[in-house]
Amino acid sequence: MKNKSNNNIETKAMPYDAMLAAGLFKGGLMYHCYHKPTKEHWCIIGISTDLKKVCVAGWPPSIADMKDCEDWELHGKLTEKEIAYREKKFGGGWL
Repeated sequence: MKNKSNNNIETKAMPYDAMLAAGLFKGGLMYHCYHKPTKEHWCIIGISTDLKKVCVAGWPPSIADMKDCEDWELHGKLTEKEIAYREKKFGGGWL
């Protein structure tokens, strides 16, 4: 299924390993995915491709394994406020 992100970027849901292999995780971008353990749709504001972890916007601020997330979609660019929030809650080093 193809969707339009909030920045009019056409996106298609993909598994994390396909996105990782294709080099589609980029810095400064927000993604949406489905988190299998909680059965929730998450807003991802940071990715560590080395550790294969994600940091999640929302409450409580969380870090999870990429392998637990599926149906990845690009949602758009992070704002300066979202990047500042990510750094405050999770530290640096995230895409």
